[in-house]
Amino acid sequence: MKDVPGATQRSEAMGPVGERQSGPYFDRDLAASPAPLAPANMDKAVAGASRCLSVIDRVPMPEFLPGATFSGIMTVLFVNVWRVRAGRSRLSFWKLALIGIVAAFVIPWALALSAQAWRSVPGTPELPFVSFDQVFIGALVALLVYATSHRPGGRLGVPLWASLVSGAVVAIALPPVLFLATGSYQRPSLRADINHCTRGMTGQVQPRDIENICDEPIVVGLCLPGEVNPAPCAQSEILQPGEVAHFDPGDARLSSLPSNPGGLTVVACRPPERPSRMGTTMGRGYEGVCLPPA
Repeated sequence: MKDVPGATQRSEAMGPVGERQSGPYFDRDLAASPAPLAPANMDKAVAGASRCLSVIDRVPMPEFLPGATFSGIMTVLFVNVWRVRAGRSRLSFWKLALIGIVAAFVIPWALALSAQAWRSVPGTPELPFVSFDQVFIGALVALLVYATSHRPGGRLGVPLWASLVSGAVVAIALPPVLFLATGSYQRPSLRADINHCTRGMTGQVQPRDIENICDEPIVVGLCLPGEVNPAPCAQSEILQPGEVAHFDPGDARLSSLPSNPGGLTVVACRPPERPSRMGTTMGRGYEGVCLPPA
């Protein structure tokens, strides 16, 4: 059997097992391997990593605000209609997805920061309340006007700004028009309740003692059978943080399906909103709602 060239040299360099040897192979491997950190350097590296993690934990990451999904979807729809009106080809799916994500983040934050800046200026009037139902209907009207006002090959249709103005007019005029037509406040006019700020209201068949557990004033109302929208609850009381209100439900019990659909309701609102109740969307039973200020 012939000796392989270089094998004898490598075996001699390796030497006995367990003994550190020197040679071209060992010197090359040791030079390529990184040197271990000294204990002092290791402590500095661990301390630096800990400081970076603590900074990351303290800095709040931006989040999507309520209405982000709706803002992204409507922006994508408007972009599609705009490109069709301009005679351009449709964008790819990933481009539309990117536009929707950016719009979902930017539009709600821009509106929130603009409202905050408006309120910070002394002497400025209070901004009007706008519910999600108003925004939803106004955006659909604006999109419908923008999409149907232009025909390919015909004259130029309604511009984008005019479509947005028409949607805003519908959104603002919708609540009073519905009130005049029905004689009561409809969903676009209602305010969001703050039932989470109470203790003793939920889970009780006959709520009597209700406490305000939030750090802001609230108004709690107990509506007996016969007290319905647009009339507020006869038993309503404003509670400061930590205060307890005492109500008299009489013989009435909490409205529930299917056993007691016409029973009493309780709801907590932000002053000067007014507690009341109205029929549920299913058409059976009642639920507590917050009416706009008188």
